[in-house]
Amino acid sequence: IGTTTVFWSINQAKATAEVDKSKLYYVIAGTWPDQTAALDMFVRLTSVGLGKTEMATAQENGKMVHQVRIGPLYTQDQIDNVKDTLESNGLANFRVVAR
Repeated sequence: IGTTTVFWSINQAKATAEVDKSKLYYVIAGTWPDQTAALDMFVRLTSVGLGKTEMATAQENGKMVHQVRIGPLYTQDQIDNVKDTLESNGLANFRVVAR
């Protein structure tokens, strides 16, 4: 959560450019107001082998939100592997952010 820059979304064409190696990248699987929904996604992602999955909690507009993300990722190959794993498991709604 916090300030991030959108790198691309799943609805855009696949990125072919190299990533900026001075930044860390995260694949955001989603943000929920309900901790149970976020925990369900966390369990789902770890069960398909995405070991760098983490859950974060923060306040957004005065309300608690729970975000599930995969990272940090350092290379385009790592990002592509995570995207492929998500897509092959029916998860097409995610975004990649840089920090």
